Amino acid sequence: MRVICALAGVCFVVSELTAQIVDPNYKILREALPTETFSIENLNLQRDVAQLTLQSGTVTFLTPLQEKRMLAVFRGEGTFEVAPITSMDRNYLAKLAGQEKPRVGFQRMLIAFSDSTYDEVKKAGKLVTLDPEAASAAADLRKKIRKEPDSDDNIEAELLWCNNGSSSRRSRGTFRGSR
Repeated sequence: MRVICALAGVCFVVSELTAQIVDPNYKILREALPTETFSIENLNLQRDVAQLTLQSGTVTFLTPLQEKRMLAVFRGEGTFEVAPITSMDRNYLAKLAGQEKPRVGFQRMLIAFSDSTYDEVKKAGKLVTLDPEAASAAADLRKKIRKEPDSDDNIEAELLWCNNGSSSRRSRGTFRGSR
């Protein structure tokens, strides 16, 4: 019995120590808070076959990692459109979404990026006072990502991978909205 208790104690201590060892950059991304907000009107962000249109609202950037902005929260009115190139992709989307070129409206979006998104927003937007609702919107959207049963997304880990030498540049978003 003593051996079992000792083993359980060792396992508990090891798991606690392991849980405390977290990459500091990952922690920065996980705990990122709002740092600056831009007012946006009709900004189009084209990425491959997807177009994100931020019609009106604010984009709030979260804590940078090594002086790079990689996370933002959009609040306002926007649309997300996909225009697949191949007929196979269009047919698949028609079956899945009921249309070949789906368009979805949204009011909030968590944007994760390692490309030029920050520069595009900064150039097109107007710096305004910090959005007081951005932190809670980011927390709600992060919670939504982690609660979905089929979600294996870890946006912060992907961004950390992109930041640590990967030549890949990415842009992703999670949003709430309606068709």
